[in-house]
Amino acid sequence: MQIKGAIRFLASALAVICIYYLSFTWVTNGIYDDAEQYAQGNPDKEYQYLDSISSKVVYNLGFRKYTFRECQEREINLGLDLKGGMNVILEISVEDIIRAMANNSKDSTFQKALHLAREKSTNSRAEFVDLFGESFNEIDPDAKLAAIFNTIELKDKIDFN
Repeated sequence: MQIKGAIRFLASALAVICIYYLSFTWVTNGIYDDAEQYAQGNPDKEYQYLDSISSKVVYNLGFRKYTFRECQEREINLGLDLKGGMNVILEISVEDIIRAMANNSKDSTFQKALHLAREKSTNSRAEFVDLFGESFNEIDPDAKLAAIFNTIELKDKIDFN
């Protein structure tokens, strides 16, 4: 039963700490909203408003008072994705990864297999790596990919058998 009490205490303490840190974000967001309403779309007026209250007490916890600048320093920084300011899509070229893993090999079979796999990928839903493997075997069934991918970085991961 003592463990339940300790868990409840820790959960309560964690909740209080989270609310404490979130409160600075709530206060500054409220002030930013007030500045927008005051400025009515004028960025200079908004900046002046925020600058004028930067040293004024805007948050009083009873045991400690915080100015707007101090609240800004303590607020939780939201990333651009949380503010709705930026969306990024990262597109990775599997062909470039294969080329890099082979240390930009100049092997003619390797180069032809990459080219053939690129051509096949335009008309196929298969993964590029699978198409590359098929193409490599089509061009030279006796060739070993291990010889091409045997780089310093991959030497412990490649088996020649």
